[in-house]
This record gives sequence, C-alpha cells and structure tokens, in this order.
Amino acid sequence: MTPSPSAGPKRRGGMARRVALWVLFGAGGVFAGVLWMGYVLTESLLQEQVQRTVDAQVYQAGAEVDARLGDAEAAVRELAARLSFRTLGPEEARGALERTLEDNPTLYGSCAAFSPASLGRPAAPYLFRRGDGLTYRDLSRGGYDYRNHPWYLLPQGLDQPCWSEPYFDEGGGEVLMTTFGVPFRDAQGRFAGVVTGDVALEWLSDLLRSLSLPPGGVAFLLSGRGKLLAVSVPGLTGTEDLPRMREGKAEDLRRRMVGQDRGTLAAENPRTGEPGRVTFGPLPTNDWSLGVFVPRSALTAVLVPLHRRLALVALGGVLFLAGAALLVARSVVRPVKVLEGAAQELALGHLLVPVPEFPGDDEPARLARALETARKDLLRYLEEQERDAAERARSRTELDLAARIQKGLLPAAFPRTETFAVAGRLEAAREVGGDLYDAFLDDRGFLFLAMGDVAGKGIPAALFMAAVRTGMGVLGRSALSPARILERLNDQFSRDNDTAMFVTLFLARVDPVAGRCVYASAGHPAPVRVTRSGTASLFDVAPALPVGAIPGTAYRDETLELGEEELWVLFTDGVTEAFSPRGELFGVPRLEELLRSQKAASPEEAVDRVVEAVVAFEDGQDPSDDRAVLAVRLKAPDGGTETVERL
Repeated sequence: MTPSPSAGPKRRGGMARRVALWVLFGAGGVFAGVLWMGYVLTESLLQEQVQRTVDAQVYQAGAEVDARLGDAEAAVRELAARLSFRTLGPEEARGALERTLEDNPTLYGSCAAFSPASLGRPAAPYLFRRGDGLTYRDLSRGGYDYRNHPWYLLPQGLDQPCWSEPYFDEGGGEVLMTTFGVPFRDAQGRFAGVVTGDVALEWLSDLLRSLSLPPGGVAFLLSGRGKLLAVSVPGLTGTEDLPRMREGKAEDLRRRMVGQDRGTLAAENPRTGEPGRVTFGPLPTNDWSLGVFVPRSALTAVLVPLHRRLALVALGGVLFLAGAALLVARSVVRPVKVLEGAAQELALGHLLVPVPEFPGDDEPARLARALETARKDLLRYLEEQERDAAERARSRTELDLAARIQKGLLPAAFPRTETFAVAGRLEAAREVGGDLYDAFLDDRGFLFLAMGDVAGKGIPAALFMAAVRTGMGVLGRSALSPARILERLNDQFSRDNDTAMFVTLFLARVDPVAGRCVYASAGHPAPVRVTRSGTASLFDVAPALPVGAIPGTAYRDETLELGEEELWVLFTDGVTEAFSPRGELFGVPRLEELLRSQKAASPEEAVDRVVEAVVAFEDGQDPSDDRAVLAVRLKAPDGGTETVERL
C-alpha cells in the first residue's frame, strides 16, 4: 500500500504558531537585553553622578580642613619667628603662647618645648583651652617626657616644620588632636627647641555629618597612617568598622586610602552586610583621605520603578508583535502546505507528477518553480545515470579485454643458459596501457631483449602493442641489428598512422659467449647496468624519436662489452615516474641506489625488489601508469657447450 502524501509523524505545532513563538522569544530577548543594558547604563550614570558628588564633598571638606590647618600653621610659624634668635626663658615664652592662643581661636593649645642643651634643663610651658579660659601646664614635669613624643622628635630630627600624626594627648591636652611643630633657634643660631600649635579634631565629625550624602551613606576620614579620625555615623570607632570590599577586607581598603589612591570599589556595610560602593580620595591639604560608602539601595530606589514601567511597555510590544506575526505566518503557510504535498510526492519517487503552479513572483511561486525544475532535473539525472552506467559497463568490458590482450602478448617463459637468466613482471594500472617486454633467442642463438611503452590506453594501445610485438618478434630473429629493426618498424607504423600512436622501444642483441652487446633505443628510458662490484649506471643511449612518430627516422646502434658478471634492469617510465603522496618522484637515482644493493640478486629477486619499492613509495595510491620490469643476469661462460632451457 502506497502511503499518502500527508502521512507522517504527528506535528507538535504549526509553522504559524512556531513563527509567533519565535517572534515572541526573539523580541522578548531583544527587549530584555535593551532593558538590561538600560539598567546597567543608568546605574553607571548614577555611579558617575555619585562619584562627582563625592569628589565635590572631598574638595569641600579639604577646603575647610585646609582653612583651619592653614590658620594654625601661620600662627605657629609666626610664634616661632618671635621666639627665634633671642635669649629668653620659659616665662617669656609663656607670654608669647598666651597671646598666640588669644589671637587664634583655631588653636586648641600651644607649647614651647625647650631643648635641655639650650637651658641646661628640660622646660616645656604649655597652654591649652579648658572651658572659657586657658590652662597652664609644664610638660617637663609629672612624668611627661616631651622629648620622646613625635610632635617634638619629628621637627627636631627633620629640622623643618611638620604635622604630627593625630593622637590622643594623654597627660597634655587630654583630647584627640594633631600638632604642627616648628623648630626655633637661640641667639647663636643653635637649635633651641620646638614651638607647637595643637588643633583638636572633634569638629571633624561635625564636618562629615554636614556633607550631603545619599540615604544610608557613610563618610569617614583616615589619617596618613590609616587611623580613623572621624565618621559621620555615631558608634563606628575603628578601622574594622570600615566598609569591606568584596574582594578583600577593611584592611585592603585602608591600605589603598593610606597610599593616597583614588577610586570606586564594590563593598558592603560591615554592620548590616548591605552591598554598595565605596568612593574614596585624598584631601588636597595633607595626607588624610576621605571615603564615602553609598548603599546599593540608594541607587535601586531610583532604578527599580523606572525599569518596572519600561518592562510593562516592552511586554505589551512583544505581545503585539507576536499576534501580528501569527496573522502573517498563517497567510504564508497556506501555499506552503500545498508545496509540502508536492515535495512528499517527489520524496516518494513520483517524478511524473507535476508541481502545482502559483501566480505572481513571491516566495511560494518561486519555490514551486524551483521544485518543478528540481523534478525535471532529477528525471534528467536518472536518465543520464542509466546511460553512464551502461557506458561504464562497456568501458570496463573494453579494459578487461585490453588487459587480456596485453597479458596474452607477454612471454610465458624466458630462455635460461649457463651464461644468462631472465625474469620479467608487469604491473598494470587501472587504465590499461601498452607496456611490453620480450626475451628470446634469435636464429644464431643470441639473446634478444626488448622493452617498450605504447603511448595510449585501452584496446587501441593493446592492439598497437600486439602489432609492434609481432613485427619485433619476426625481425628480432633475423640478422638485422637493433637500429635497423627500429627503422623497419618505424617505416611500417608511421605510414598511414591515422591513430597517431607511437611506441618507445629499447632493443638489445647479446652474444654472451663473445661478451658483447649491440643495442639501440627509440626514445625509451636507458636500462640500469649493475656490475659485480655493485656499481650502478645507465646505458649510454642516444636521444631518438619513438617508433611510429615520423617516417624515415634513423636510429643508431651502440656496442657494449660485457663484464665478468652483470645485472641489467630494463623498465618503463611507470617505475621512475611514480609519485609519493607528498608529490615526490621515484626517479632514476633512487632506482640506482636500490639496485646497488641487489648486485648478487637473481633476476626474479631484482624484479620483485623494484616492484615492491615502487609500491611502498606510492604508499597506497593507485598507479597512474603501467610499470614493466625486465631483469637479466649475465656472466662469462665456463668454456663448455652451453645448453638452453626454457622455464
């Protein structure tokens, strides 16, 4: 029973529905990507805005810190100038300190720490604010050794004004402060001590709380050595309360801020774990650094409502596109279903059923014409395949016949005597050519050798080879020399040569008893001669035209004196012109090298080694040409009557 065109697996959904789903998912993906990119870009813009705000806050805080510390620096430098290059004691210095504090409300306290070498004893009069008045204390008494404190050691050691690291002045002012110290000198210009001005740091927390921060934001200030000076949120006391970076700990953030780095990093609130970002940068006046933590919720509070509205608009757009795509797809599917039935008819092999036509030049109409063209082309192709199959069968029959002709023309056995032995082998290619060889005794008992290669393939080459071998066999048994035989054959086959076929030939007549060989070549490759010592060389062959090419061509005999024992190898160009998979040519040098190792081999062994070497060199490739090999082993006679036998 023939299945109907509509038979087939159950459909999971029509094409129109699938198109609508593709549009739905595709447009949804595009809108989702756009929303996500918008969210990321908006968040990036907000981050940039926060960064600019924080930079402005850093500049504002730095300006205020610079104003206060700058006033303190100027006052202390002026005080040092009044005390320098004079001879005075602690009492005179106390009056100068009092006037400085009265004129500069920024200063919390001031001290004139004398060098013991200058006065002969320690002395450090110190005035600081307490309540609405000033309190006096001599820091050289009560176990407070001012000479070991950084605010004294740094200006003394550096011999220049400098700020100390913020510290809590226990035993002195009893507050968190930073001190600016300036060295002063006596009347002789020698170091006399250090005059200082203290700035209390309680106002820093008020400064940070006055900054305009986003909801949930935290501002904090670090000293040049990483000490937490102030924070905008009460209750945070140490650097362990700093915002933690996600890729590290609070110590990592502190290290970057101490290094005067500037940047924005992902972080989280150390108390609540809420994610956010911390922006930090150095103050312009000193080595302090200001950081501001902004929670992510401060950003999402703006982003989420905006993107929720955008998502609703995008969803409506996607649904509208899906509905429109469904309507359009249904109008396209109707002709497609008709074409589906036509395609199934083609798949079932019903090539005589024409494809329905559609008017117009849209896609269904062009597809129908394409299917009809394919149906006609397929019919034509099948007809051509049938003709080609018949032609290949006929060609194969001709090649088989040519191979049988070629094989039947080769000698079934070779003559063998005490002075010579002969062996030959032919390896035919897929396209049979016209290689031939022969070895027989002529009417005078001389050994006649022949090797040839007909230009052509198939039955014509085989028939031409048969004619050449017949003529060569008749003339070879006569007393004619090899050159005269070639001339006779050339005159015969070049006359009325409508097929334009020719053959390369090498002929040799060997007199083993006399140790002499006469040979001639008609454009054939020179044989290889291997002596008893292992020397391999080519026969000296004069260039000549092949037999059958041009009438009247003359050929020349060459004479060769035989050695004590020799191995000759005659071959066709299918041996030396074999190619490896890498495109290398087997060549004559490789053949000579091979035959040097076969100097003592029998003719059969030499023939087999040559064929095996060529096959291995081709490495599995089909040979492009026939290859024929004829090997002759010659040796000097013992002086007795030689007997000829045929194997």
